[in-house]
Amino acid sequence: MGTTKFAIVGAGAISQGYAQAFQTCDEAEVVAVADLRTAAAQSLAEVLGCQAFDSYHDMSEECDLDAVLVCTPPASHPEICLHFIEENVHVLCEKPFAVSSEEALKVVNAANERGVKITMASKFRYAGDVIKAKQIVDSGVLGEIVLFENASLPLSTCRNGGTLIPRSAAAGCSSTMAPTPSISPATSSARWPRSTLRKADAARA
Repeated sequence: MGTTKFAIVGAGAISQGYAQAFQTCDEAEVVAVADLRTAAAQSLAEVLGCQAFDSYHDMSEECDLDAVLVCTPPASHPEICLHFIEENVHVLCEKPFAVSSEEALKVVNAANERGVKITMASKFRYAGDVIKAKQIVDSGVLGEIVLFENASLPLSTCRNGGTLIPRSAAAGCSSTMAPTPSISPATSSARWPRSTLRKADAARA
């Protein structure tokens, strides 16, 4: 059985993590990269040893693809996903799927009609600590969950052991990345955990 042939649409920061993963993957390979910014596409393609395009339309015409990674700004996700679904190419789309539920449903329905696999990049579902946390929540031992805090810390913090998130999951994060505000299901309010801010500030110092 041969390797799965992928393409990457969008050569920005998030695609760098995927490029790193593909370099150690024997089951799949990236055969093309497309980005409106020609220099960005060429730079990433050079790292991966593949073709570069400034148009995903041209890329899909010239390349024999099994699947595509959509790593572009959210507003462009539905258009790009629908294009590759029509080409019978399986799609992994970065978060969010779309900027509206109507657009997201349109993409999912199109994939179902064509028999194409489509999924959103929810990679943390497969991280060991997240799987364990889900098991604990499902067990009921914690009772009713009324607040969940999630923070994204700088890569330097990941290196210093300041978080349980695996380094592989933090690939591509910036050393100036600010923590993500937490959302309280009970109050629908967003806030910045002070302890997380202090830890992030200390890591940047």
